[in-house]
Amino acid sequence: MKQGHSMLRPVLVIDDSDDDMCLLRRTLMKAGVENPLVSFEDSMEARRYLQSAVNPPSLELIPCIVFTDLKMPRLNGIELIAWARSIPLYDPVWFVMLSTSQNERDQEASRLAGADDYLMKFPQPEVFASLIAQANTVPRKTPVQSQP
Repeated sequence: MKQGHSMLRPVLVIDDSDDDMCLLRRTLMKAGVENPLVSFEDSMEARRYLQSAVNPPSLELIPCIVFTDLKMPRLNGIELIAWARSIPLYDPVWFVMLSTSQNERDQEASRLAGADDYLMKFPQPEVFASLIAQANTVPRKTPVQSQP
């Protein structure tokens, strides 16, 4: 049985490129995502949204998953994820980095900041559908911290 649309937490998408945001929205529609979609082209606006969702806590505003671009002005995806991971209410939320960068340092920095996955732009709709289905049903497990 499918959950009702109103019971599903939002999917948050952050990308400063109009073209990439349009493609992301289309891909999510093709994936059959039923969650409300909240999108931001400005990462600082996304951060304000995320801050307002937890202060005071509003469970219907806290996303089940956040897809963020890596390279953005003012606040990049790594900084955004690291900031969100400093807030305990975001522990169960999945964070997925979307990027054109194949640089292993970017991937490692994303993981260390708290990203649950790193996807090259643009995955097939089925990849989004699978991740969102998991985020809707399985809370994120906090990864074991790396030893220095």
